[in-house]
Amino acid sequence: MKIVNEEYVGWCCMSGSCLYAPGDFKEISVAYFLRLYEEGNIMFSYVPETCNAESGWLIRPAQINTARIQTNIFVGNSQCIHFKEGDCEIKDHNHRTRGAKLLVSNHDYGEGCKSYYGITKALEDWKPFQYIIEDTAYHILAEKRRTTKEFLFDHEVCTKCGGRCCRSCGCAFSPNDFNEISFSFLKRIMDRGFISIVPISHKQTGLEKDVLTLKVRNLGSDVIEFEAHIARPCILWDSKTGCFFDDDDRPYGGKALAPTPNIGCVMGYSFRQRAIDWLPYQEILVKLGEFYYEKDIPFKGMI
Repeated sequence: MKIVNEEYVGWCCMSGSCLYAPGDFKEISVAYFLRLYEEGNIMFSYVPETCNAESGWLIRPAQINTARIQTNIFVGNSQCIHFKEGDCEIKDHNHRTRGAKLLVSNHDYGEGCKSYYGITKALEDWKPFQYIIEDTAYHILAEKRRTTKEFLFDHEVCTKCGGRCCRSCGCAFSPNDFNEISFSFLKRIMDRGFISIVPISHKQTGLEKDVLTLKVRNLGSDVIEFEAHIARPCILWDSKTGCFFDDDDRPYGGKALAPTPNIGCVMGYSFRQRAIDWLPYQEILVKLGEFYYEKDIPFKGMI
């Protein structure tokens, strides 16, 4: 096994970029990764379930002709942004990615270059932080979807899916889903029992503090969903008839769901977006939370 020589390093760098490890970053947070993404330094690559390893998101240096939210790590790779004039512009070997540090040349065996920090090991290392990468990538996708403002429902896709999203969680409300944001108005709706208050952790948003938001209640959950990470069916979803809402009346989180190859339905309303949208109404949501705390509010239907 030979450490890769400058003579051969271009083979790998022209066809993709090496993997980052958690230890390559001075900080692991949504806010930090968003900044690196906006500066054009990194890309997020999804490892599909078809791989021999577990599925999940990984981080790499950006590539010059590849989307920086890459929904299949094996498709569409191009030259690493750091490969310039036949060489890596990062001269200090210690500042390169873990994958680049463990890059070796198998030229003598006709195999080109190989990194001994591969997908399986990277997914294992990133597992404790997977939700941070996922929340960051989904936020970037959600921002693009919000810009287009085109929410087209393909009911055939939903039928084939069988309500995978709806079976795991109710959709998130945006403040714009309500005619009025006040304690009395929201309480009148919440008394019907199909809306819950959910705190979103600052770790999932990159903001300075946790933020209270509203969503469609999960079946078997309390009005205040402190265990929002537990997968439960949406209280308004039926296995035979689907969603109670008409397409145009669905919460923004439901309208913005985006079917995506290899990943399934992508959250079109990210945790960060939700937190920012509801941030101005925290005083009202805190009062509602205090009112409904430990109260058993049965679902009384939509009307």
